[in-house]
Amino acid sequence: IQAASNEAAELQSLFEGQKFFLSRETPRYALEFMIRSCGGQVSWDPSVGVNPPFAESDETINYQITDRPSVRNRVLSRKYVQPQWVADCINARKILKPSLYEPGAELPAHLSPFVEARAGDYVPKAVMMTNKQRKLYNKMQHGIQQKAEEAAKLKEKKKALKKAKKTSSN
Repeated sequence: IQAASNEAAELQSLFEGQKFFLSRETPRYALEFMIRSCGGQVSWDPSVGVNPPFAESDETINYQITDRPSVRNRVLSRKYVQPQWVADCINARKILKPSLYEPGAELPAHLSPFVEARAGDYVPKAVMMTNKQRKLYNKMQHGIQQKAEEAAKLKEKKKALKKAKKTSSN
């Protein structure tokens, strides 16, 4: 019970200290609910609702949620993401890389915590591993990459030695 309580508390503060602005084409009520439930502050375009808490021009906005392929007049101090980023952050229980969710980007597979895969279903690779398995897999891949790099360096050294031997024997 304590673990579940700690997890809930962490989730409630996932977006704490972050300010979000919802562009007018996004599903305002759903996003507003999710962001506020996780401790974030939310505002929106006045054309979709009265009394937005802060204006789009507010320089303290961290994230702008947009569902358009491109954004004109970007503010350099904020990150632009598609709506799926909010849900995926909540499902992953951590802030995901905004660059994967930029406007116009092909989005990663949406990982729902409510789906149980059945035989024959498509299951994205990211779902197939537990966090523990994923960490172990990443460490293994890192080790394999390091060994490959070391082998390539040794191969180059060997090549250089052979070349040096050839030139010194001639």
